[in-house]
Amino acid sequence: MAYDEELAKRIRDEIGAHPALVEKKMFGGIAFMVHGNMSVGVAGDELMVRVGKENDEAALAEPHVRPFDLSGRPMAGWVLVGADGTTADKDLAGWIDRCPVRGEPAPEVVVRPAPTVTKISLRERSKFGIAIVTCRWQASKTSSGQRRRPVGRRICW
Repeated sequence: MAYDEELAKRIRDEIGAHPALVEKKMFGGIAFMVHGNMSVGVAGDELMVRVGKENDEAALAEPHVRPFDLSGRPMAGWVLVGADGTTADKDLAGWIDRCPVRGEPAPEVVVRPAPTVTKISLRERSKFGIAIVTCRWQASKTSSGQRRRPVGRRICW
């Protein structure tokens, strides 16, 4: 799906030089990301805008606006503005002012730490029905031909 190059150019001109702005192709269009979080973009001939969950209902009440719904499940805090809603430069500037490009940066994404692995004694292994299986094999050549031998193990629950 192609996107409206002219609308993308107008967004670039409106945003200007932002130190943390990155353009990335996604959703069959182009996204403008600030600090790694998408703020505004173009999908087809529509403008994708991150308005925030608290401003979602107010934005949807405006003309030419519909929920951001590409997969059958609308994303809260996001709207799609139709081409008629961005024809004037002041309309486009108004939508860009609502997204984190101009305002505060979007909240940082919380990265969960990886789960820790604890050692389990042999008695506990049999108690919980845990089996140890080999997980990698290494080929080794012998005089009788090639054979495989285990080089690592993992715990299966």
